[in-house]
Amino acid sequence: LYTDKLFLDSTGRLWICSQLGGVYPISSKTGRLLDNIRLDASLPAGTRITVNDIAEDRDSGNIYFASPAGIFVLDASTFSMMKARDCNLAVTSIYIDSDEKGKKFCLVGTENNGVMIFNLQAEKTFREIFPNVPFEMDHLKIHCMMKDNQGNIWIGAFQTGLVVYKTKNGVKTNRLTVR
Repeated sequence: LYTDKLFLDSTGRLWICSQLGGVYPISSKTGRLLDNIRLDASLPAGTRITVNDIAEDRDSGNIYFASPAGIFVLDASTFSMMKARDCNLAVTSIYIDSDEKGKKFCLVGTENNGVMIFNLQAEKTFREIFPNVPFEMDHLKIHCMMKDNQGNIWIGAFQTGLVVYKTKNGVKTNRLTVR
């Protein structure tokens, strides 16, 4: 089992994301495999999917998987997998959080389209992400994203290195590129 990503959800399940092998949820209490969830079940026969990243919407419990075929959603209430309707991009990373006012947001990093906002309810991607920052991220390959304790968003990009968007009261004010 080639492990690409590990993730512990809010219920205590450990998720193992594997290259071309699906996703394996494991009970953290028993250490036993719960199931092998295949993202490619909704795609044409013979398609194999690599899971690049995983995130949880802690309000709904839904789990989101980033893959070269887009975003897949595991519905927490039915434990059924579906592909997000309007996300046909190669997604490399996914990050779900809330701003200081409690408004939820989801960022998706892509293979060659930079960072976008993904609307969790409408399942749509939006190009404009940092409208007040004079820095183009449209064609970057994004490797990873995270938010620090001060609310700054850190983005690891292949062509640019490390980018941090410093935030103040929810407004992106500037960037620092570290190479």
